[in-house]
Amino acid sequence: MQSSLGVVGFEKYRVKCIIGVEPHERAHAQDLLIDLKVEVNLSAVAVSGLLSDTIDYVQLAAVCARMAQEGAYLLLEKYAADLSQAILEQFPVQSVTICVRKPHPFEGVECALVELRVNRAEMRGEL
Repeated sequence: MQSSLGVVGFEKYRVKCIIGVEPHERAHAQDLLIDLKVEVNLSAVAVSGLLSDTIDYVQLAAVCARMAQEGAYLLLEKYAADLSQAILEQFPVQSVTICVRKPHPFEGVECALVELRVNRAEMRGEL
């Protein structure tokens, strides 16, 4: 069977997280919006049509929510890095692309954001 790489993910998933460096940011959980894409081999699911042959985006979302709720992050960068590491450890994906947005971080800004792409091969030093 020929390898067929594709993308599974979601956009603008809203989670609550203690995040920020200022005292007022640490007092209450804030909304984060997460875009997540994972690159995965879709060859088996293209034939079988079974959820067990792909990556369940509901499970991906659960990891995002759990880490946001359990962590008390200072920076979006750290949350994105920890999340990408967890996804690579828990799911058979080739790469992870994450964009984390923090709505209205200060006056005049719609969203602050961090975008991170991590490739499994790069993490193992194969490139």
